[in-house]
This record gives sequence, structure tokens and C-alpha cells, in this order.
Amino acid sequence: MTTFTMKAILKARSETEAPRPGPTQMSDVPATSRDTRKSGSPSRPDTRATPTPARRDARADADLLAACWKGKLEEVKRILDTGRADVNSRVGVGRTPVMTAARGGHRDVVELLVSRGADVSLVDDRGNNILHVACVRGDWKTVEFVLSLDGVDVNARNNFGQTAADVARGRGHRQLSDLLLSRGTQ
Repeated sequence: MTTFTMKAILKARSETEAPRPGPTQMSDVPATSRDTRKSGSPSRPDTRATPTPARRDARADADLLAACWKGKLEEVKRILDTGRADVNSRVGVGRTPVMTAARGGHRDVVELLVSRGADVSLVDDRGNNILHVACVRGDWKTVEFVLSLDGVDVNARNNFGQTAADVARGRGHRQLSDLLLSRGTQ
């Protein structure tokens, strides 16, 4: 292949592909200092979902999910700041980034995602809500934070008829199951 042909191919590719976030790419999303708390409920963050970004990038969504799974808070911030990742994107069995972080027991990442508009009322393909998946790892602080959020149904049953308390008990987290039962789960 000639040098001219190779340059033309590379130029055409660069014009058709969306920029991908990377470690050296500067965010074009302005920093904000907006208060995410609802009036009348100072301890509960706003849980309204943000719309899908206009410049959504499937690669950014995948990177976001991977960072959430690993609990890499700074990486999650960087990816979200690019404005290319959907905070409510889905993967595998329909889990969102906030569900993925909750399953890993990464409370700090869960808090960040909620503050950035993650919808905590969503369920995955198996009917699990964020509380169900948070109970898998059994991280007490993550579960307590999830319980404090509006839009989380503590009595929800997944497709197998299990509540979050059932999931916690099944994973050997007896004290967590007792906590959930005291908060109203059946």
C-alpha cells in the first residue's frame, strides 16, 4: 500500500471516529459546584437521572463500568467529566455502573455516581435492584448508603422471588439481613 493511500485511510478514520477518553485528554465539561441535595431532605442526594450524553461513546461506557467494578474513584470522575459516558449505561445482565460499584462494595463510587445522576430505581435483567446487588458483597456502609436513597425499594423481589434480605442471608451476611428486615424488608 502506498504512503498516500495509508494517509487517506488514516485521515478518513480520524474524521469518522469519535474521540475516545484517555489519560491525557482534557475534559471539555465545565466543573460545577451545584448542590445535589433536595430541599427538606439534607441527607439524601438527588437521584434523578441525567439524560444520555449527546456525544455518547460505547468505549467510554465500557471504561466507566470497568472503573466502577474496580472501585477506581478518580478514574470514574475523569470518565464522567468527559461527558461521553452514560451514567445509566447497561452491560451483561443489564447492570448499570452504580449497580456494578455497589456489587463491588465501593461506597465512595456509588456516592459519586448518585451525585452525578445515576438512577437507583433501575433493575437488571434478573430483577435485582441496587440493594440486591449491594448485598452480594455484604459491605455494610454501602448497603446503609443505598438504604438512605429515595427510589430504592427495600421490599422489591427479583425474578427469583428474593428480597435484598434473602440475598444477604444467602451470601452468609446474617447481620446485614437482620438490618434489612428491621428496615421493612420481608
